[in-house]
Amino acid sequence: MSRNKVNALSNGVFLILLALIIYTNTVWPGILFAIGAALVIRQYFTGRKIDLIITLVILAILFTISFTGLSISTLAPLALVLGGVYIILREYFFAESSDKDEK
Repeated sequence: MSRNKVNALSNGVFLILLALIIYTNTVWPGILFAIGAALVIRQYFTGRKIDLIITLVILAILFTISFTGLSISTLAPLALVLGGVYIILREYFFAESSDKDEK
């Protein structure tokens, strides 16, 4: 699937889920689900299987924290920082040449 189609698909899913969040008035953890679903779709269709697994693990941790009432003020930022560090390290150290993608 082309990058434009993948972006359109994930953005469309995000907007539909955002509309459901507004309709049901469940901002948290609804926004987490909407962002996660868009990321998972984008990673699945672009073939980033390891990123997909890591995203699902981080989302599962955040959902567990949210639904069990654990201290989200310490655990959620930690999970998000770990995800951000992984993305930065992956793109900086392990990414293939992206000159072809930019053109």
